[in-house]
Amino acid sequence: MEKIKVIIVDDHTMFRDGLKASFNSSENIIVIDEAADGWELLRKLKDAEPDVVIMDINMPGMDGIETAKLVKGVYPEIKILLLTMYDSQQYLLDAFKQGVYGYILKMANIEKLFYAVEQIAKGEIYYDPDIVKSLPPVNPDEAEKEADDYLKSKFHLTKREVEVARLIACGYRSNEIADKLNISQNTVYNHRYNIFEKLNVHTTADLVRILVENNSFSE
Repeated sequence: MEKIKVIIVDDHTMFRDGLKASFNSSENIIVIDEAADGWELLRKLKDAEPDVVIMDINMPGMDGIETAKLVKGVYPEIKILLLTMYDSQQYLLDAFKQGVYGYILKMANIEKLFYAVEQIAKGEIYYDPDIVKSLPPVNPDEAEKEADDYLKSKFHLTKREVEVARLIACGYRSNEIADKLNISQNTVYNHRYNIFEKLNVHTTADLVRILVENNSFSE
């Protein structure tokens, strides 16, 4: 199995060194390069071909959100995982809008980071549940009900399908969704299939973008 090629972007040398050591001990992931900021990353991408870029949001000169926008504009096939110290709702929504595939806290354990990279490399989206669960709903009370009604009307989703769609977008696994909604995993799989068919999407990333575009991303 070919290893997932990663570039690490962070302005702290010690942090990059620590991540490199951890990733290079993995059977599935290899660090092929590193950069101290967004401009250095853009220069290196002219020659490097990473599967995933792991990048800090808070960097001097150009932050991770702006860098992600530039990278996706030139190299749309590259998957980006943003690292952050903050569970900011605005950062999360900005990341969605730029087509970022993942968003995870810097203090997350290395196993969670490995899992995030592996999911993103497969084209799946990964947003740290520890971040998403700490955020207030984007659409509280009546506004959330209006968003639900709009999704049901526009895409012919059932109430349960809207619930499942949001949980998928929030990074919950099928078994976690089953436990949360008190349904079987097979039922979750069926709902997921129906949701993807009705929205005409093929990946979780596409699902998330539709929810954001329709002002319907909340847990």
